[in-house]
Amino acid sequence: MRFIGTARRLLVQIARVNQSSGLANAWLGAVAALNPSPSPFIRRLTDVIQVSGPIESRGGLPQIDILVPCDPRDFELLRPVIDSALENVLNPVFSVHVVVPDRELEGARSLDIEGNLLGEEALLPESLKSAVTGAQHTNRRGWLMQQVVKFFFTWQSQARGVLVLDADTVLLRPRAFLSDSGKQLLSFSHEYVPRYEDHAGRVWGPRARHKGFSYVTHHQLMQPWIVREMFPRVSDMVDWVCSSANVGKSDVSEYHSYGRWLSDQHPELVALARWENKSTPRSLLTPLDSGDFQDRIRAMFPQYFSASLHAYLR
Repeated sequence: MRFIGTARRLLVQIARVNQSSGLANAWLGAVAALNPSPSPFIRRLTDVIQVSGPIESRGGLPQIDILVPCDPRDFELLRPVIDSALENVLNPVFSVHVVVPDRELEGARSLDIEGNLLGEEALLPESLKSAVTGAQHTNRRGWLMQQVVKFFFTWQSQARGVLVLDADTVLLRPRAFLSDSGKQLLSFSHEYVPRYEDHAGRVWGPRARHKGFSYVTHHQLMQPWIVREMFPRVSDMVDWVCSSANVGKSDVSEYHSYGRWLSDQHPELVALARWENKSTPRSLLTPLDSGDFQDRIRAMFPQYFSASLHAYLR
């Protein structure tokens, strides 16, 4: 077992060296042909073999907006999350938007963060709020609400792209997310949750590409015109929520749904990029509001592109 672990670590280190999209695509094609249900290790290897910066930062890059849905558990991280995004997103950022539950608006205003502060109630139409309220996942309604916020905000946006960013996720290295031609970053996660694919399949039918992989990556560039293509009417987004099986854990995923649609309907716009996210307890990085936070987290995770400081990690 020790030998297997050493061999796997060596393979990951070798894969990280790759800067050829052709080699990464060949690997992905081989996995698709030989293993329609890849193991966690194969998914990880498929992630790290992707190139780190497939979109050139030279020349003109389109402006994008940044959206951060947030609840009080992550208020302490809002400033470093936004600062890291503004520092590492190479596309010009036109505006930053933070969406919180309406009852938390007062507390969020006291944080004095950079960006436009919005309440969920004011943003969402009644039909979407009712769909979330009617969901049977009572312990996950806040989580479902944030997913709906991400899609609806992008759906009604006039920006070229919206970088949707979880409020506990810090970007660590610079890169461009969207080219002027509409080609965009998309990454594979290491985890695969079959119920997310089951739900997407009920809404849009069988998938065509990247079977056995998911895109739940804690941040994702979404193009508004593509989200409007997924949901031509608000009622279609309501149907997406209501198509949940409502049994046990929630089977709805905005990141998987968008990545799946983009890959199937517009493969020519997909620029696969290395994800390399590190989940870590935020206690390892306290104080979170110190001026050297960015330097400390980059030094702690030098090979990673993002770190997620989940509140549930101790």
